[in-house]
Amino acid sequence: MGWWIDQWPFGALYHNALSCQIHVIISSATLVIFLTFWRGWQRMTRLEDLPSSFDTHSSFAKPLFFPCETAHTRHFPKRHSFCYSYLLVGIPVGMRSRVGPVLSVDSEARNNWFTISADNYLQRGYSPGGLSEKLHSYLLSQCCDPSDYPFAYLVTAPAFLGYSFNPVSFWYLYSHEKILQAMILEVNNTFDERHMYFVKPKAGPVVNGIGEKLVNSQSYTTDHLSSLRSSWKKEFYVSPFNNRDGFYTFMAIDPLANCKERSPTICNTVVLNSAGNKPKLTASVASVAKAIDPSLLTGWDAFKFVITWWWAGLVTFPRILREAAKLFIKRRLKVWRRPVVTENSITRHADSSERSIERCFHSLLEWQVRHAKSPLRVKYTSCAGNRPQTEYISSLRCAESEDATNIQITDIDINILSPDFYRHFIRYEDPFDAIEEESAGYAHGQATVRISNLELLKAILSNPKLLDSATGRDKAQHMRPFDSWRWRLLARCRQFTSLRRHHVSGRSIYASRARNAPDSVLDSFAKRYLSVVEAQDYRRACLTVILTDEIGFGFPLLLQIYDFCLRCALAFASMQSARSAPATILGLSGSWRSLLFAGTFWSSLHAWAFLKSRL
Repeated sequence: MGWWIDQWPFGALYHNALSCQIHVIISSATLVIFLTFWRGWQRMTRLEDLPSSFDTHSSFAKPLFFPCETAHTRHFPKRHSFCYSYLLVGIPVGMRSRVGPVLSVDSEARNNWFTISADNYLQRGYSPGGLSEKLHSYLLSQCCDPSDYPFAYLVTAPAFLGYSFNPVSFWYLYSHEKILQAMILEVNNTFDERHMYFVKPKAGPVVNGIGEKLVNSQSYTTDHLSSLRSSWKKEFYVSPFNNRDGFYTFMAIDPLANCKERSPTICNTVVLNSAGNKPKLTASVASVAKAIDPSLLTGWDAFKFVITWWWAGLVTFPRILREAAKLFIKRRLKVWRRPVVTENSITRHADSSERSIERCFHSLLEWQVRHAKSPLRVKYTSCAGNRPQTEYISSLRCAESEDATNIQITDIDINILSPDFYRHFIRYEDPFDAIEEESAGYAHGQATVRISNLELLKAILSNPKLLDSATGRDKAQHMRPFDSWRWRLLARCRQFTSLRRHHVSGRSIYASRARNAPDSVLDSFAKRYLSVVEAQDYRRACLTVILTDEIGFGFPLLLQIYDFCLRCALAFASMQSARSAPATILGLSGSWRSLLFAGTFWSSLHAWAFLKSRL
């Protein structure tokens, strides 16, 4: 835009003022950063929040930074290796305080350089008891007695200024004698999904010599160090270049063993084996320097530490994308379709469009259950984050059956396994077709919903004229001007798109009725029973989902990039059109012509925003 500013009568003065403002902003930002860092290193550790079960003066269960190196080697079908620096931090589970000038552990005071927050671990969401309470709940879900593991040590990548991406976190579980008894491997993939492996030691050599060789190469021997070896079946999709078949073998050195004689050390190795017991991929993380005690860092030491390691967590995700691009472009490895997560895994977060559709789906399900012909109680487990994860919905007949002894209440579980269920549900005209198709292939990892008794649910809720009952609102009164046109646009977009296919045991499952459905069941429900604002929110969410799937390849961010590029193109075209018009036609020249260009620029953006708001 500088070309029209220069034509302005005060253009030079404007540029001088702008340059001065930039210098002031940069100086102010530098001062704020310096003062923030100075305040951080002056607020040294406060250990009064530590639980009494941990001895802060002993070498066991002390918070430590571990400078590490992570290495990955793919053995077949194409060989590929890489190695990167990596920073890990170890903390005793139950600790909730600031530690030194650079680390905060599960504390409300999160204004520090490196932080560990319980919200980012195990089950999603906030827990009043922090990491300790979350670990307790997880052990109970694994049918374990938490008292068998009174001590726990978490080794993970810390968040820098609130941002973190942890491919894997290691939970070391100790007995009363402080002997390593079990581990939890918390694995996160790049699709925002999570799975926890509860690992107990297994007798015998399970690492096929590869992990042992790596340990020996790091000058460690397992004779005087406590180690854990185990193997288990792969249940989680991590890389698009590996399917969910095969099994893992694992070996880990106890980082806290013999701490009085040596510095605590991280050395973990995991090997992915194919179904034919052939090593396919080896991943390891090992210490490359002495562990750093954050409580002993001085101001200058803290400054050097932050300067050295601030970038480590920020480049983890870009590094993964870089190596994936190499495997796809150079090695030409096969890309496996991402399956729906298993029921014991944690699915990704739902986006805003999926949450809007879920609200409409919940209202539909509640309406159907309330008006069921027989006593019915539904346990609905959502994954959209709009409400508590599990909710019970009862029919009106349930209240009548409480006083009767000869009437039995039917219980049905509906467990939504993935937010993709809501994206697919809007394509179906019949809700029972949707539930049947989306629950098919559960054993093969292709189902997005699990129903405890599908046939019984169909029999109880079967009422083909339910949405056409007189209790619904009149469409003519419910519709605003142009609303009917907007619904027809949504139906037309749905009509020219197709639902994705499942492949279960070589058989293709496809909902043909979903492809050409003029209205989905949620459309009909939204038009009759939702408020004007709720119906508009649902309609826009559906349109966003369809466009994302068809032209955004399933990535909402790509749709936003398209929108930004289109706005830039509109602004450029409008300004070029105004600029190329002859001055005699416009009757303007000089600064007035420049102001016209600026007005044309902003008007084109507002016109596009207005058009989107009308959909």
